[in-house]
Amino acid sequence: MAEEARARAVAAVFLNGQYEPEPAFYRQAAEGASMLIGADGGAAWMIKLGLLPSVVVGDFDSLSPLALEELQAKGVRSVRHPVRKDRTDAELAVGEALRMGAGAIDVFGGLGAGFDYAVGHVALLRGLARRRVPARLLEPALTFMVMPARSRLSVSAPPGSRFSLQPLTQRAVVSLRGFDYELRAARLRADACRGLGNMVTRHDAEVLVHAGLAAVHVGAPLQPFWSGMTA
Repeated sequence: MAEEARARAVAAVFLNGQYEPEPAFYRQAAEGASMLIGADGGAAWMIKLGLLPSVVVGDFDSLSPLALEELQAKGVRSVRHPVRKDRTDAELAVGEALRMGAGAIDVFGGLGAGFDYAVGHVALLRGLARRRVPARLLEPALTFMVMPARSRLSVSAPPGSRFSLQPLTQRAVVSLRGFDYELRAARLRADACRGLGNMVTRHDAEVLVHAGLAAVHVGAPLQPFWSGMTA
């Protein structure tokens, strides 16, 4: 992980998604987090994983009253919101992480609650990238993030790992080094698929986003957070 990301407080946000069949991955991935946040039913998954949240957030329609009481008895803070609201539990949990001082955010269970919610969680990462807050959607076999302009990612995935990149603005200017298809300050369009289906070929692969916003998918777990370019 880059020095810039290491200096930040990292929040691990657990959503009400899918955590099987590799629950050990999520326990290990959350070990280095400064704060653990359960988004409603995500807190129930944390209990199953043997993790104690720092705070639980949501309308609590998917976390049982008994589970909530047990967490509160253990000193876990709870932030209740109305059932009818304009933001999802994921948005509320990410907002709570920012209020608690998180400078980087890991989101777990964000891709297993249906395609519509997965798209929404990509939108959340897009908003965080615009604020220059690094964030990752993490699953056992992939890392997904949104990189803003003037950001850099040092890929630690082994050669042969799948890699895709897609602009989230009308155009993004991107360089790729250490991939099967390399790019040098290439202008990619949001309505084309030029960045999909690539492959890591070197251990020192690197992604540079010079302009625009780009969604990055690496077919390997726990890739580093992106960092800002220094030059």
